[in-house]
Formats: sequence, C-alpha cells, structure tokens
Amino acid sequence: MNWNRSLIFILLLLFAGGAAEAIIQRVDFCGAQFTATGAVPMVQLLSNPVVVRGDFVDRTTGVTKPPGFVVTIGNKTGGGGMNTSVVLTIVATSASTPGIADIKLNYAVEAGQPDIFKVNVKAPHHGHRK
Repeated sequence: MNWNRSLIFILLLLFAGGAAEAIIQRVDFCGAQFTATGAVPMVQLLSNPVVVRGDFVDRTTGVTKPPGFVVTIGNKTGGGGMNTSVVLTIVATSASTPGIADIKLNYAVEAGQPDIFKVNVKAPHHGHRK
C-alpha cells in the first residue's frame, strides 16, 4: 500500500512540475508592440505574422480561435521572459467577423488563467476609382 501512495505522490509532483503558467508579456506586429489586452490590428484576408512573447509561450501546442480564422504555429525561442516567443501567422478569412477577437494559446498541461491576446480585424479597404 505504501508503494502505491509513493507512486501517486511522484506522479502528482511530475504532473504539477509540468504545469507552468505561461504569461503573455507582449505581442509584436509590424514593428509595433502590444499588450495582451491591446488589440493587434489586422486586415482580413492578409497573412499576419505576430510574435507572442513571455515565459513558457514556447510550449504552445495549439491555438483556440474564433470561426473564420486560420492560425499557424511557427518558430519558437526560449530563454525566459521577453526572450521566450512563439511566432503565429494569423489569417482572418472572409468568413471571420470584423472587430475584436480572442486568440488563446493552448498547452499540453494548462494551469492558472488562459493565455489570451486580442486582435482587431478590419475588412479590406476597396479603393474607389474615378
């Protein structure tokens, strides 16, 4: 019986040790820097590469996004804090709704609050010709 308790304790420690809470410290887009709550502006139908920075974001395994969005996970870097990053390429398709939307980073093991940043989708501007 003691062996089973020890095994369970060890498994709980291992599980808890892998459950680091990631925190988005900054989102870089087109030379500008945004907070997680400051909506990153992007135009529908364009490929929008963003760099999400913060502890443990390099452990991103997936992304939860609204309907009409395509998100591809690219290069990841480590190093802690602002040196830790994941590149996401976001396309708001014509099926997306213009306005503010949440992009959530997913991890194999999640703890604490979800890692979410905001984007502000604008419809493409069609110029008028005379």
